[in-house]
Amino acid sequence: MSETLAIVLETAVTEFGEEVKKSLEDGKITIMETVGFVSSLTEKCMKVARVVPDATGAQKKEAVRTAVISLWDKVLRPMDLPGPDAVIDRLVDMFLPVVLDFIIDDKFKIFEMVGWE
Repeated sequence: MSETLAIVLETAVTEFGEEVKKSLEDGKITIMETVGFVSSLTEKCMKVARVVPDATGAQKKEAVRTAVISLWDKVLRPMDLPGPDAVIDRLVDMFLPVVLDFIIDDKFKIFEMVGWE
């Protein structure tokens, strides 16, 4: 992966993570809020990644995926999702990468059709 891309996306994740923490000061989060944050960060990272010239499309896609999973690990995982933690965390760990791939693929298709601005 491009070092520039990794640095730029890590900065975006850190900034977005701080916004998420401020909006969820009570330490609780719903499933819908989680989906919204993941979708928003995915789109934000894609917009950031598009301007990095020294990375291929595949590298950008993988970097976006890594950045969003990083947000999950650093910010969202510590939040209290509804339901038993042992069950919910395990389900998220199993399905987040799969769902994230679909979200990224769909957003890439949309961005390609309508433009990246």
